[in-house]
Amino acid sequence: MIRLNLVLGFVFVLFSSCDREEGIEPIGLPLVSWDVIEIGPNYFGQYWDYHFLDERQGFFLSNSLLKSEDGGRNFSPITESLNSLNLRELAVLDEDFIWIALDSLDLVNEEVVTNFMHTRDGGENWEKWTVSNVRMDEISFISPEKGFAFGVQFFPDQVDGKYQVFKTDDGGKTWSEVEDIVVNNNLRNFVWKDSQTGYLLDWAGPQYITYDAGETWALLPSIGEPTDILFYAGDENLFFIYRDQQTLRIDRSTGEVQKVVDHPLLIVSHRGEEYLGILLIDGCLNPNTCIRRWVTSSDSGKTWSQKEICPYEVGYNFSSQQLSPGKAVFPVGNLIDELIFVSKK
Repeated sequence: MIRLNLVLGFVFVLFSSCDREEGIEPIGLPLVSWDVIEIGPNYFGQYWDYHFLDERQGFFLSNSLLKSEDGGRNFSPITESLNSLNLRELAVLDEDFIWIALDSLDLVNEEVVTNFMHTRDGGENWEKWTVSNVRMDEISFISPEKGFAFGVQFFPDQVDGKYQVFKTDDGGKTWSEVEDIVVNNNLRNFVWKDSQTGYLLDWAGPQYITYDAGETWALLPSIGEPTDILFYAGDENLFFIYRDQQTLRIDRSTGEVQKVVDHPLLIVSHRGEEYLGILLIDGCLNPNTCIRRWVTSSDSGKTWSQKEICPYEVGYNFSSQQLSPGKAVFPVGNLIDELIFVSKK
């Protein structure tokens, strides 16, 4: 999973060419207060997950695990070819400690398994093992030994299995159920503020919090409605969610709910009160007809100014990774084709 370096930061994306409105300046003009850098990697192909440690070191989980040390310009494989049924999950703790989880079938024992690969030296050497009767949908590590996951535990004579949250204290060799958490089927990811404080999110927002590195988890009050989609979180109390074709700004500390715009507003990054986003104006269920604009805010997302720039082919499936306050990266689409780095000037 993508470990974010801000308190919280999430969004969604898809991409293509932009239509031009009358009075809209063409793509490529600079933003006044943000730098946008386009990188064309040497590798083209589908990916399942990605993670950047900083502006130079990054990983893409594709048919193998790919690593770049020059800001995404050149990627090289650091694993053999990977095989899985559907899911491939990545957890990167630092430049040395990396985990890969691949779902598979044990045809001999007729059971679902997760095949793990793990390196402690940045990919020079890999250890492999199998966890039986478990399908991991998400993995996350906060130390070389301690990690968390969610997925499905299968039992004899049960077809569907039990959806649950797991923890490990031995680097992923064995996993046990986290009993503090009542699991729903809409879990999304773990986000860690630091090695002690973390959140478990579903698609509507943060559901649980831990202050003791996952030893205990507490249920959080809901920030909205179960059908909401969380687009971004500025901090523990400030959220931007999508509901009924509107983007809402919710301040949990004051209880204020503000309609920001009657369109999806995908927030890319922020630093302090300065925010950068992409506004989807029209026809964005079809990326080829979607009208998009960069937008910025200087008051923590209360008001936004539209920029006369139509950027990349962005849609509802957007995901950016925050590298540091005011710096983020996101890939263009579902293929390793183009990387966009943004930074606050």
